[in-house]
Amino acid sequence: MTNSYLDLVRQTFNFPQEGFEVKDGYLQFNGVDVKALIDKYGTPLKLSYLPKIGNQIRKAKQMFASRFQKA
Repeated sequence: MTNSYLDLVRQTFNFPQEGFEVKDGYLQFNGVDVKALIDKYGTPLKLSYLPKIGNQIRKAKQMFASRFQKA
């Protein structure tokens, strides 16, 4: 049995996650071409997208606030 990297990703993560999409055959993260970043900086590559972090913080605050209102 031969597994590809994509098979591993599908087994491990709920992919694609919010912010990721495939456009013209290349992976993009919030509209940023990941391949272009890999070509420029190499791999492994860690992405930190500050607007996404802020959105996730707001989302978590809303979830906690709504849960505390129900309690």
